[in-house]
Amino acid sequence: MMAAYRKFAQWYDSFMSDIPYGEWAEYIIDRLKKHGVVPDMVHDNKHSGSDINNRNTENDVILELGCGTGSMARYLCMEGYHVVGIDLSSDMIKEARKKIIPGFEPYVGDMRVPFLEASSCGAVVSVCDSMNYLTSRSDMELTIKAVHSQLRDGGIFIFDMKTDSFYRDELGDNVFADRAGRVSYVWQNHYDEKTHINTYDITFYRRIFANICLSCSEKHRQRAYSVKQIKDIAAKCGMELLEHTVRGERAYYILKK
Repeated sequence: MMAAYRKFAQWYDSFMSDIPYGEWAEYIIDRLKKHGVVPDMVHDNKHSGSDINNRNTENDVILELGCGTGSMARYLCMEGYHVVGIDLSSDMIKEARKKIIPGFEPYVGDMRVPFLEASSCGAVVSVCDSMNYLTSRSDMELTIKAVHSQLRDGGIFIFDMKTDSFYRDELGDNVFADRAGRVSYVWQNHYDEKTHINTYDITFYRRIFANICLSCSEKHRQRAYSVKQIKDIAAKCGMELLEHTVRGERAYYILKK
């Protein structure tokens, strides 16, 4: 698993402005409540990022893996949940902390390693294909084992993953480009159908003056997993696959401890 989202972190929200986080959050909140993970606090600006040890019940605590800049956490906290978010990128966490979201605690952390105490949260969530960054089966096993450790009995893990067909048919070996304000990027994609590894080589260009640009590059690697692979790994780690649906480019999973 490689660290990514360095320079990209400061422009991430601008380029991801079309992501329907609100609709996504409605789906997650519906599933959380369906499985008994309910909020019990209403946050205000006086209680932000410091009350993990002062919560009323275990149910309201949600651990978000790959929390990024906190876009999903904002919606969950607005519903009354207390969210502890971890991300491998210190630059993404820096951007998340700038938002000062009541009820949200963002930290630098590795999803493969337990971050919270054993059996300390009601649910774990991970959105925006963060789980695809686990490019080896061993990393996937470590992550689901860590999730299992942190969940209370009956707790659930909700996450999404980009599919093999999306990487193969939509991204392939194509080149993409986009622009947001003074920043643009060129993204060279490559998908290896044998290893199921998708590689993004992205170069960013930031306009300083009319004819002067600064550039920087990042490499991102993700892997596609089949439903059977996820189900088998989950079972090995003591988790049960409750739901699996595919909508568009993403597969959605719910595992239960």
